[in-house]
Amino acid sequence: MLFLSICGSHLEDRKKLLQQWVLKEQNADSIEAQIVLTKTSAKQHKGTKELLTTAEMMKREIPLEKIRAIVAKGQGVPDPDCPNLPSLTRF
Repeated sequence: MLFLSICGSHLEDRKKLLQQWVLKEQNADSIEAQIVLTKTSAKQHKGTKELLTTAEMMKREIPLEKIRAIVAKGQGVPDPDCPNLPSLTRF
């Protein structure tokens, strides 16, 4: 049985799959049962991410330099009720 990894599949695996497909007269149905698709991720999720306002970050005594760096990335989530108020934007 041939295993093909969607994310980061090896060149040899892809070559074997193509070779087998050609040998089976390019009939996908004839080799479908032999292919097992697996999805792998290079990164593993390590917990959850908590979004904080700048005031909440200051209360938790996060260094000001770190807060500035986080805000500078510009990836904040605006408050749904008041999106134009920067103090309620969560990072």
